[in-house]
Amino acid sequence: MVIWAGQLFAQTPLQVNCPGSVVTFCDISPNSISLWNETYWYDPQNDIDDLPEAPTFCETYVIITDGTHACPNEVQQITTCFNFWKDGSPMQVELDLPGTTSVVYDSLGCLVATLNVSTPANYTVTPVLDTDPLNGVNALDLIRISQHILGLRPLGVYAQNAADLNKSGSITTFDIVELKKLLVGIYATLPNNSSWRFVDANFQFPNPANPFQTGFPENGTEVLDSSAHFAFIGVKIGDVDGSAYPGLVAPNEDRATAIITLPDVTLLTGETIELPLRIQTDGDWLGLQMGLHFDAELLEIAIENTRNLPGWDVNSWSVPQPGILQLAWFDVEPQYWLPEEEILTLRIKALAPVRLREALGLRPKDAKSGLASAVVNAASEIQPLQLAFTTPIASNKAANIFAPQPNPLGNSALQFPLRLQQDETVRLQLTDLTGRILFQSEQMLVAGSHFLVIPATTFPQNGIYIWRIEAGNRVVSGKVVKNK
Repeated sequence: MVIWAGQLFAQTPLQVNCPGSVVTFCDISPNSISLWNETYWYDPQNDIDDLPEAPTFCETYVIITDGTHACPNEVQQITTCFNFWKDGSPMQVELDLPGTTSVVYDSLGCLVATLNVSTPANYTVTPVLDTDPLNGVNALDLIRISQHILGLRPLGVYAQNAADLNKSGSITTFDIVELKKLLVGIYATLPNNSSWRFVDANFQFPNPANPFQTGFPENGTEVLDSSAHFAFIGVKIGDVDGSAYPGLVAPNEDRATAIITLPDVTLLTGETIELPLRIQTDGDWLGLQMGLHFDAELLEIAIENTRNLPGWDVNSWSVPQPGILQLAWFDVEPQYWLPEEEILTLRIKALAPVRLREALGLRPKDAKSGLASAVVNAASEIQPLQLAFTTPIASNKAANIFAPQPNPLGNSALQFPLRLQQDETVRLQLTDLTGRILFQSEQMLVAGSHFLVIPATTFPQNGIYIWRIEAGNRVVSGKVVKNK
């Protein structure tokens, strides 16, 4: 590389004599060069302009970049660390780095790229990861975003960025709609955002309560002089609870399983039937997501009845492709479902003779795409769903009357869950051990699930009490203990 000394000075009449000095080198780190020149000054009274002074000397530094690649390349290393925002676990992110000759991961899970490039030079790394949009996204994220909007449970700085699905710089109900569409398959990918975004690990948000006041750097630039180090925090868009699988640490699947049931029936060609999908155990539930996979050449499936899922709308389910039905539901307040409670009704049409269990099931565990099936309980814990087929039974119009809650009884009211198959007159009575009636009620209830309640003030003291319920031709009785 050649630089003429005359190029380093301003071209003025009094600085004109820079003879043909040449600086030649390929070491393009900062270089010290010495420059000599003779300075002429001008005497206006005598019109003399050729009086030389003593030669002057200066020393300067020049940093030169090899834009035309005239000098030989050198082997350099770039280390880039990607860590998941929730727990700092290392992530596997591929980078397209010009001049790369090899890529390995070090003991910390950081990507170490060896490059053959000229130095020093400004090198910019911009990570991009736009795969598996459903990774870590579930019904709990819908709940968390809704709680944040209502001010019930504010999200942290990175979770807020994850909640901004439409990349609007704010968190609104539009983000909930976008997430539901992604969950049920109306969207294959987010139309206005990528699957992951990355924040320079050295960046500090000025206002963590509102990270949208300022943007954040999504790339890093350093002077590459033998080596450079970059670090980024990965944010999975839509995953506000931090359950995504970053890629280097195996996910923990040791979680309790909830079971849903569906009657196993055999259908003839053209036959249409409505079947209840039930949850096997009782509990308070905040959310539900499910991916049903079925043989599209044998079955057509739609959702018919969702009366036990408040807030259900047109974006709560879809058939994104033949043979897959996906749904997502949530509520800010837990919904109590009784044992064998009907969650929803499926309308199923047979296109050929088929036994249901042979043509329908949940998304296989080894599937690389699609929505996993799970419920979210009142403690905000995600429980995987398992589908079990039951033997169909003849229609039974008798009421289901369940054990009172709680028992033993403290200072709270006593509740009796029951489910009516048809409209019934229901009578409830409470007596002490002498037979004295302490409470009784009679009411007409419609078919469905109900709670009968006896106020806490009905129980005068600790002891044993007898309850009795009549619903149609069904009579059930039992004991309850008060011990506080």
